[in-house]
Amino acid sequence: MKTAVVIGGGASGMMAALTAAEKENIRVILLERQQRVGRKLLATGNGRCNLTNIHATAANYHGEQPGFADFALESFTPQNTLDFFADLGLVTVTEDSGRVYPLSDSANSVVDVLRFALDERGVELRCGVSVRAIFKKGEGYTVSTDDGDIYADYVVVACGGAAGEKLGGVMDGYEILKNL
Repeated sequence: MKTAVVIGGGASGMMAALTAAEKENIRVILLERQQRVGRKLLATGNGRCNLTNIHATAANYHGEQPGFADFALESFTPQNTLDFFADLGLVTVTEDSGRVYPLSDSANSVVDVLRFALDERGVELRCGVSVRAIFKKGEGYTVSTDDGDIYADYVVVACGGAAGEKLGGVMDGYEILKNL
């Protein structure tokens, strides 16, 4: 059996872990530095968690690289997002503006359904564990943590950036990637 380690328990990390867990014969370990997953997610949409906007299209994205978001928007559409969360059991409501929120109007509902899905799919969730370094080792990697080393065939670094410092945003991801 192969092992995948996902570093970071935010929205990206939880989605990466859930996606990896769909594969057969793979052990998925999700490492989160804080005491619980989804802390920044709890603050989105003023605590309501704006899941998507049904009007999100490439035409709504501007800047120096206007096509930057095209691949993501085509690969996982707003409807895909709604279907994904509906499959997890989350009931949503769409406002006239197109913004989609959980019916409960609470980001906790979103974090809860993601946590339950991680558990249901057998993802090992380890909170309160800091990753210190990642080293290439043979065909895989050694992930060095406060709790010891983990050998992984695959590693996903999804620990975000320094945005949201009050919610725990730090530069750890950039530092641990330097060895690679």
